Amino acid sequence: MNKLAGTLHLENSHYADPAGLNDDGHSDALDLAKVASEVRTIPVLAKITSTADSTVQDQSGKHVFQLKNSNRIVSEYDFEGAGMGKTGFTPTAGHCLVASATRNGNTLIAVVLNTYSTAPDASAQVAKDLLERGFAQTEFQ
Repeated sequence: MNKLAGTLHLENSHYADPAGLNDDGHSDALDLAKVASEVRTIPVLAKITSTADSTVQDQSGKHVFQLKNSNRIVSEYDFEGAGMGKTGFTPTAGHCLVASATRNGNTLIAVVLNTYSTAPDASAQVAKDLLERGFAQTEFQ
């Protein structure tokens, strides 16, 4: 991942483990927005990260699993244009969310790091507010 980070020009990111749960790793908001922008260009990743819920089963068909996206902008809020996103939490980083929305062909990405609130939906509320404000105050070409 660190090699890929270099090709994406992620200047303030270092990955210490695949899941991002090791506090020896770090990233900043701009780098996370760059990753989100890249994920949007990969159809299978964009679809997975923007799917609210799904039922899947193992290859035998004996075990069925109900999956729900932890990104509340996608799974719980009726948010116009909600798109891909990624939640995260560590004690050091706090509640985090990278979220996107597309309206009238224009996409915005919100990055929320370490919300002040410990409420489970805090990062989603802040991201929703940022996206709404962005669409309201941006003149698109």
